[in-house]
Amino acid sequence: MSLTASVLALLAALTAAMGAVLQSRGVHAVKEGDLGAAGLLSRLVRMPLWWLGVALTGPVVAVFHTAALDRGTLIEVEAVMVSSLLFALALGALITHQSVSRRDWWSAVIVVVGLALFLGSADPYGDDYAVPVGQWVVVGVVVTAAVVLLGVAARRSTRPNVRAASWGTAAGVLLGTSAVLLKYVSTLFGDGLGAIVTSPALWALAAAELVALVCQQLAFRSGFAAALAPIVGGNPLVAGLIGVIIYHERFHRTPVDLAIAGTGLALVGIGIALLTISPMVAVGSGEVAPAGADD
Repeated sequence: MSLTASVLALLAALTAAMGAVLQSRGVHAVKEGDLGAAGLLSRLVRMPLWWLGVALTGPVVAVFHTAALDRGTLIEVEAVMVSSLLFALALGALITHQSVSRRDWWSAVIVVVGLALFLGSADPYGDDYAVPVGQWVVVGVVVTAAVVLLGVAARRSTRPNVRAASWGTAAGVLLGTSAVLLKYVSTLFGDGLGAIVTSPALWALAAAELVALVCQQLAFRSGFAAALAPIVGGNPLVAGLIGVIIYHERFHRTPVDLAIAGTGLALVGIGIALLTISPMVAVGSGEVAPAGADD
């Protein structure tokens, strides 16, 4: 992965973390507790802070994300995007002026080491973006069904953490799909603005991002910390899986390298799980931090 692609992906991850934190603080500023999606959004649209978060996670992230995808493979870029959770931790410390616990620092180190192992060993490649329409239709049907089922599970659950995780997973699935669509749209840049605007992929991307935005607000409302792991972790997982299936992205290293890359991904998953329950992430987002946090 080139240095330029890595820097752009890191900028996208930082911006995404800032936007998510601002959106969550806006959501938690809404005092009414029993609101549906329409009621919650009707109050959020009156908040400049929330709009700033939307702008950061929308057009600003899109610029960095698209530029990174234009210079790196989908799997590489989405792996780096996982670092947004580290930035959420740092923002929690900055906003609340609290110290970060040893557990959180070690969790952050685990994520960084895991990313380094994956990106240094996996070396994914692939540039077959001429995807048949039928495959896009199958992806659309599967993603839509998954989001609907997750939404139903969230609405039926009486446990806030389950609702947050369900809505967060739905958002992660949609954002991962958006990354795949964004990668395809980036291949049309050389064909001119007309080819981009008339491409169904662009409008599918817009729809996925819009629904993901709604799912994120509902997830943040139930619990930022519980929502963040499936959003951050589900995004690259879904994007990588679809990338392997329809873009034929592959790995061309030895079995030892692939084993190291797999270990790296496992470490990233462990670090994400530990950081998600961090009181610093919760309080930085405007959510009440659990009592008795580790020092």
